[in-house]
Amino acid sequence: MQRSNVKAVMTLTGAVALATFTGCGGGNPFDTVNVTGVVTMDSKPVDGATVIFQPEGGGGKAATALTDASGEFELTTGNAGDGALPGKYQVAVIKTTAIPAEDLTGLSPEDAAIKAKQAEDALLKKYPQGPPPPKDLLPVKYKDASKSGLTFEVKKGEDNHCELKLIQGG
Repeated sequence: MQRSNVKAVMTLTGAVALATFTGCGGGNPFDTVNVTGVVTMDSKPVDGATVIFQPEGGGGKAATALTDASGEFELTTGNAGDGALPGKYQVAVIKTTAIPAEDLTGLSPEDAAIKAKQAEDALLKKYPQGPPPPKDLLPVKYKDASKSGLTFEVKKGEDNHCELKLIQGG
């Protein structure tokens, strides 16, 4: 059970990172428009946060992004960097502690399997009772798009740049 929990955490982390950075193919299967932005906390850039644009009213497709060291992001709906569908969105920003995924880039399948197994064994040694739950690194209210107070309207044919200014304790 413990081994499967660690493996699940590593697999999920790797899958999210892979989907975020590689997308699922070419082209634009949706009628999306480019949306960029920046996330700051008390005027400082927030690195490594997940940004989620959830359509108001619950319909439509959500768009997501990961912030870089400058707090900047580019939304993705279907393929990396393809943007978001026009419309009004409620926005969530999430950053938690996590066990970093092992970088398997450029390795042969055999070497990748060996390195992943070594990483799993090291995690089991470090966390014999299973990995600790993630800890929020931003105020909890920003985790829920319906409660965050952050909104943005994506408009076709316009510069869609969103500045998300978070406030500690806000």
